[in-house]
Amino acid sequence: MAAKKVDFSEILIRQGTISADQFVEAKRVAKTSGKKVVDTLTVLGYATGDEVMRALAKEHGLDFIDLNEVVIPPSVVELVPAAGLGALAGGGATGSLFFAVRMAS
Repeated sequence: MAAKKVDFSEILIRQGTISADQFVEAKRVAKTSGKKVVDTLTVLGYATGDEVMRALAKEHGLDFIDLNEVVIPPSVVELVPAAGLGALAGGGATGSLFFAVRMAS
């Protein structure tokens, strides 16, 4: 039987990044503002974008790679269609661009 999936909020709480009360507050604010909880956590200053994205990656069993720490060869960048880059631009509340990729086995 597969292990029970742990929600990103539980990960953030277990590692001490946020408290349960902060998560409840972020959920309330997100609901009334129409924003996503993940964005609200960063807007309220309870967690950084990296902390939230690391927890989301962990929740989904994905690796987190900080692209600020990686040099992407120009030959690889050229493989991404310019139209796709326009759709991705903008990022979250911090202005950073976050995305998750599952590599085919």
